[in-house]
Amino acid sequence: MKKVLVLIFAALLAFSCVNRKTQIQSVSLTPIMNKALNEPSSFYYAGFKSYPTNLKNLPIGISASSLDGLNLLEAFLTADNFDNITGAEKSDGILDFAGEEFTFFYDGANAPYELYVPNGKKDLLKELVVKDAIFLAGSRYSKDPSDKERKGVKSPVKVIIMAGNTSAAYGYHDVKTLMEQSGTGVKTISPVDAASYALAAKLKWNLSSETDTVGIGILSAKDTLFKNELTLKIDSYLRAEGSLGKLFIEDVDASGLVEAMEKNINYIDTASKAPRRNYMGPHIGSGEMDIRLNLMRVYGFDYKLYHILFQKERDSVKNVQINSVKNYAKFYLISLIEKYRETGFNRPLKYIVLGDSELRGIVDTLYDAVSDLRDYRYHGEPIYNEVLAKDLQFVSPSEFAAKECYRILRGGHNLALRTTDYSLKAFVSFPAYGLDPSCVDENGHFTSGYKYGRDFGTEEVSYLNVPFSSAYIKTDSLGIYSQYAPVAYKLITKNNNR
Repeated sequence: MKKVLVLIFAALLAFSCVNRKTQIQSVSLTPIMNKALNEPSSFYYAGFKSYPTNLKNLPIGISASSLDGLNLLEAFLTADNFDNITGAEKSDGILDFAGEEFTFFYDGANAPYELYVPNGKKDLLKELVVKDAIFLAGSRYSKDPSDKERKGVKSPVKVIIMAGNTSAAYGYHDVKTLMEQSGTGVKTISPVDAASYALAAKLKWNLSSETDTVGIGILSAKDTLFKNELTLKIDSYLRAEGSLGKLFIEDVDASGLVEAMEKNINYIDTASKAPRRNYMGPHIGSGEMDIRLNLMRVYGFDYKLYHILFQKERDSVKNVQINSVKNYAKFYLISLIEKYRETGFNRPLKYIVLGDSELRGIVDTLYDAVSDLRDYRYHGEPIYNEVLAKDLQFVSPSEFAAKECYRILRGGHNLALRTTDYSLKAFVSFPAYGLDPSCVDENGHFTSGYKYGRDFGTEEVSYLNVPFSSAYIKTDSLGIYSQYAPVAYKLITKNNNR
């Protein structure tokens, strides 16, 4: 039977909303927030006073700093977590957001967001995130990169979902403050925040005394930021509830898995039948993120169809290379579980958080790998049963965001409840025409020097938000989402204004 990603938690209703509110940071107005709220002459003035008073028929807004935001959109488009008649948390065979309109915005001009802080541009990053929200909440767009008058007309949104761990980590509280100050009633949702709250709601029952302990694992690509945010937020919510126990969180960098899912030829090459020089995945070694020969039986790799490439010399194996998504999934999952096991932490792993939304697409493979581990015997002993909780669950922040969004909209009587299919309008940012030639490359994209060297707080309009088109994307990478986010992929390609 196909396993379904477990979406939790009924215990949310018992978790104090008052305590959650006490954890929100106070944020002073930044220059861009002040422009949006108080400066009618600014290009970035939002005009919130004329915002529609009835939010019900407005679209759901999603801002993304990479096309991976399509995976979060997929979670919304396929969600069936609630009874749409009663509101009870149970599937009813009807999509939760059936009939809703979505606005998807990809800030391609300024991506990737991950490089601003290392370049000393945190304030610029936060400003960009706020500008994303201003656009979603606005009613104008540019018809092309030369249209600074923004002649296009669109609907403002009724809720803002912030896809992307970096944008949420640095800009969530600014966006939340802006929208609270706007008086529009538009709420802001961070998947990491929603996941932290939901996990804390469940975990508080397991951490009521000082001797209680719970273990959580994280699979995420090069994202210690995600682990730090998740840990701090869960701990903050738990302490507010008076929980006394110990929460232990372990993670691994699953970059190779994400790269393989995105069909990066340096990680997976279906045409190869032997080890290759350009391979950048894990190699044989003794480190925690190496392929360890003593764990080969534990990995349980699939060797068919050259899904594992290797060289064999006499009785030894050399140069093992992983060459399928399924095998990458097994490797990183077992690397996480081994890392957790080797810490000696004496409580089984209860939850594994999928820090990258695209990992939702292989959750069945991950559950299968866990099942294989339960069956594994070492000298007749099922050694992994002590590490894996009987009810181990893989959980995804994007799923929690979808749940929180449904609750917010239903609670405010703002679900559209249309009988038509859902629809999507998509936009992408692109450098404005007419910039100094030194600011852009031969394809019109920002140079790294200009992108990460700009100042914040200025009135400069260096990019415009236009209807989505693959012509404005650096690489034609949409195709990778057809397998793991098929519904979102179908809608975004329908909106591809080439």
